[in-house]
Amino acid sequence: MVVKAIDFMPQILGDFIKEPRLILIAGHPGSGKTTLAMTMCLHAMNAGERCFYISFQEDRERLFKQLAGVGIELKPYEDKGLLKLIKLPLVVSEGAIQELVEGISRDVMGFSPRLIVIDSITPLLISIKDDAKARGLLQNFFWELHRLINGSVVLLAEVPLGRELAELGWAEFVVDAVVVLKYRTYKGLVERVMEVKKVRGRELNVAELPFSIQKNVGIVFHQPMKLSEIKSSKKRRLLAVGPQGPYLKESTGPSIVTLIEYPPELTLSLPLLYSILLHMASSNYGKLLIIEYWSPEDRIKDFMMDSLKLYGADEEVIKRILDNIVIRPLNPTAYSSPELFSMILDIVNDVKPMAVIFHDVALPTKTAVDVSYYASLVYNLLLYLKSIGIDVVRLCSRVDSFTDLYKVMSDHVVSIRCKDSICDDYVVYDYIEGKIVRRSWTELEEEVKTLIGYLKNQIPTAAQVK
Repeated sequence: MVVKAIDFMPQILGDFIKEPRLILIAGHPGSGKTTLAMTMCLHAMNAGERCFYISFQEDRERLFKQLAGVGIELKPYEDKGLLKLIKLPLVVSEGAIQELVEGISRDVMGFSPRLIVIDSITPLLISIKDDAKARGLLQNFFWELHRLINGSVVLLAEVPLGRELAELGWAEFVVDAVVVLKYRTYKGLVERVMEVKKVRGRELNVAELPFSIQKNVGIVFHQPMKLSEIKSSKKRRLLAVGPQGPYLKESTGPSIVTLIEYPPELTLSLPLLYSILLHMASSNYGKLLIIEYWSPEDRIKDFMMDSLKLYGADEEVIKRILDNIVIRPLNPTAYSSPELFSMILDIVNDVKPMAVIFHDVALPTKTAVDVSYYASLVYNLLLYLKSIGIDVVRLCSRVDSFTDLYKVMSDHVVSIRCKDSICDDYVVYDYIEGKIVRRSWTELEEEVKTLIGYLKNQIPTAAQVK
């Protein structure tokens, strides 16, 4: 399940606006520290509270432009007097630290924020690393600052690439919460993970959580689904098995996941798939989303049109089917696994389909950096789609034993097998609700032709329209 940072951080840290906290966000360069901190500011400002942002690195214009790219528009908040952003120079002596502390205190008292962000403390501490007295003065100031405003102070700190810690040993004892953002590249793909090391006064249920930074959305976390969150729908059209193959029926149960496994040479040449599409089109099922991992949209549509014509479909029938379909191609090798699933959920939220067909799920499985981790994301994606009442059909070419795990994740399994060693014909086994139905390839093709004839009779002719 994808959760926006603005909603998720209060779940992790508690009400950091009303409960004064000193929070450390450490992370690798480019890991999203500034975006996360400003998202926390948004949470405060949306509640009518002020946020004071102190930067030792970025000026106002550059920071505003950077955050606008991830959907965080700060100018409206600044215009309302809810946001104040200042850039301060680095200091190098005890006297300069004293002046800095006094200056910040005056600005804070004049602005009265409930949240302060200091971005970042690393260059500040490095500049006085040999001055123990100045360093102690600064650390004490951070500690007292959140008490001064009766709110929270967020300290950002850099973690050198290749390391896991920011080497701020004092912080782990002083602060109330420690969050570490990790940025990794593996096989050319970017992976981001948030580790929650400490939150004083709260029980930690999540120690490490993947996240991604999305254009116009910002940071989103990929949170595991709970089985208790899957609700049954009062009225749902579900794929079920019958003597003539899959059909749609009314049910009070939750949506279901169907897995169709087949020899890799068949690809989209599946009468079973066209049977499903025809059933949906003839029953006004609603929008069907196809997530495609191999071919562009036009090629998939052309292939479907040619296949349907071979079964006797005319232009009106094909149009009726294609009007119900939205095809979204995704290259699974271009994104990390969390980013790929975030994109899928964005598409689902945009299209709002009644069902999603994934073709061919063997491709992203084989190209995943960490297959076991990918499988856990698949599981949570399926649980989430079921929780919001979306039926799922997953087409999977049988290339390895991983298909067996996908069977465990499915409510309905259809297995297409070669009829003999020559493999010039196929047999279909349908498993659902304790039933096993065996059908021949010819029976499937006849079913598609019958459904096309039925759909032709449903579509009014030009004379009937007049």
